Amino acid sequence: MTIKNIVVINGKEVEVKDLPDAELFAEKLNRKALTARNYTEEKTA
Repeated sequence: MTIKNIVVINGKEVEVKDLPDAELFAEKLNRKALTARNYTEEKTA
């Protein structure tokens, strides 16, 4: 089984791993999903 993370940008399907800023993009999506579920982020020193 293969799992692909695909987003649509300007009408084209693109795999997240192929984006030039894939790590930042994934981090922002994860943060948005967690915020929607009322999770809070604890910052450490």
